[in-house]
Amino acid sequence: MNDPTPPIDPAASPPPEPAGVPETQPPPSTTKPELGQNSTLFALLSYASMFLGFPIFILPLAQRDDEFSLYHARQAGAVYILWLILFAVVFILSFVTCGFGAMLVPLVFLAYVPAIHGMILAAQGEMREPVMLFGLGDRIFGGITVKPKE
Repeated sequence: MNDPTPPIDPAASPPPEPAGVPETQPPPSTTKPELGQNSTLFALLSYASMFLGFPIFILPLAQRDDEFSLYHARQAGAVYILWLILFAVVFILSFVTCGFGAMLVPLVFLAYVPAIHGMILAAQGEMREPVMLFGLGDRIFGGITVKPKE
């Protein structure tokens, strides 16, 4: 009856680790890359092309020195092209239908949805595609990659 081990107090010992539960890590699409000095600025300015009417996304596409700003410039370029196509279609329909096509003008503003979502993603430092693009940015500008470092 003389047991050499002391009784275990459940309040004093830490709970055992559950077996077979892996550590959770965020999926690779939401991991934040190493950002350069002006990466976020150029990414945000790329999407600002929609609001300014001037294709600022061409700057990161021409520089090709930062993966983050180049990714968002490709996406912003697709949004800008989508906006131009929607605008042209509504303009032509308005002309052909003697103004009745002007009722479709709100459709042009649909292109602002991915632009705003892209700005939010760029500000958060995420390399994800904005909504409603369906891979269009990579299909159009996929051949433009980061210049190799010398």
